Amino acid sequence: MNCSYIFFNAYTIPKPFASVKQNQLLNILEILDEHVILTILKIEDEKVRQMIQKKIAAVRRLFWKIDHACALFKLQSGLNCPVGCGECCSKSDIEATILEFLPLADDLSRRHPGMAEALLKQLEQRDGTGPCIFYQAEVGSGSAGSCLEYSQRGMICRLFGFSARSNKYGQKEILTCRRIKTLHPDCYATVAENMGSRFSIPYMPYYQEELQNIDFVLGGGLYPINQAIQSALEMMSLHRFFRLAS
Repeated sequence: MNCSYIFFNAYTIPKPFASVKQNQLLNILEILDEHVILTILKIEDEKVRQMIQKKIAAVRRLFWKIDHACALFKLQSGLNCPVGCGECCSKSDIEATILEFLPLADDLSRRHPGMAEALLKQLEQRDGTGPCIFYQAEVGSGSAGSCLEYSQRGMICRLFGFSARSNKYGQKEILTCRRIKTLHPDCYATVAENMGSRFSIPYMPYYQEELQNIDFVLGGGLYPINQAIQSALEMMSLHRFFRLAS
């Protein structure tokens, strides 16, 4: 299902029209005065905007918890990413939720609406494929690179490498990459042998559940990372358009 379809049906149809069938809605819109329509849109969009801002604030609080939990685990374990490494970020199979990129989309639509529109065009051209659009690889340097929006990165970007999940036997295992294991072999071995005892390792499923509790629809579905970013930008751009139009 197209992400924009989910937004349109769940968040952007004004409540007075929400239960009306599509053909009936078109007839109503033809009869109503343009000013009346814009007034309804303005009132309803303001309600939706307030609701979305509450969700964005909740996501930012969750990110604060994740960042502190990961910082503590890094301090305890001695594990860290290699300086300037972008190997994980350069992969094309990363999946994310729409909700975790709403703070980024909200920030861009407020501070740099022109940049948000340009990014949407780039994402449409990519058709939701490829590495994250915010990853900037260093030319001729192998896996080196950086994130252009590091402070606004998604939840998966914050947790991977320094969190755990349960395997098929119900045992916790660390989610990390090959380069971290190679860079810190002794630290990794110590963590792997003492899961759940000596280390306060963030548990990814717990934070995924926390995200879904903020919004089950936007925080529950996984999409290729560029599709998630595109849909978040489309959502915030749509509400910005309503505000300007009204």
